[in-house]
Amino acid sequence: MIKSLLLVSVGFAMACSSSVANAELFDHGDGLIYDRDLNITWISDPNLGRGSVFDDGVQSTDGRMTYDSAVGWASALVYAGYSDWRLPKTPERDTSCSLDNSAVNYGFGCSGNELGHLFYKEFLATAGHAVSNSGSPYLALFAPIADVTGATPYWFDSAWCCDNKPGFEFAGGELVYGPLNSQYFAWAVRDGDISPIPEPSTKRSAKSIPCF
Repeated sequence: MIKSLLLVSVGFAMACSSSVANAELFDHGDGLIYDRDLNITWISDPNLGRGSVFDDGVQSTDGRMTYDSAVGWASALVYAGYSDWRLPKTPERDTSCSLDNSAVNYGFGCSGNELGHLFYKEFLATAGHAVSNSGSPYLALFAPIADVTGATPYWFDSAWCCDNKPGFEFAGGELVYGPLNSQYFAWAVRDGDISPIPEPSTKRSAKSIPCF
């Protein structure tokens, strides 16, 4: 109940800010964060795979993995009673990106993918600036926060092309490419919600809430 009240308060504060955005993140407990915008559920720990058998980075306890290991980790993961976890998705053609290529999009401003949506739409971060500088209260829902705000990218569950795969880094909101043996982080997400969100009888839309 306390968590629900906190998030309602956060939503009100953000609705009354000059950079209004209807952030739709809900803490369901047990390390599960629901994004109602995209109807997906994140694990609140963005580096849950650290120290697992799939952690094949330079250090076996830092969570950095090659692409194949990251995909394997998400596929094998059972968490909070669910076994249908995956890596985040990104479209092959994301027209929101600031750079355009005949084959794929990349660079800054890419909010059409699930990680970019978190960075630009939920955390309200800006291209080229660290997400930790956004001041978003939603960052507190994820821990260890040092990982999600760092320069190491996160893998996408994508088979775009050849020997390079896409990743997203939260230090500046950039969609990047890396070889299959690059050591990126892996963040698990699943489709859908774990439970319906109750609608309080006194809840009003953001447009009907007066701002002072």
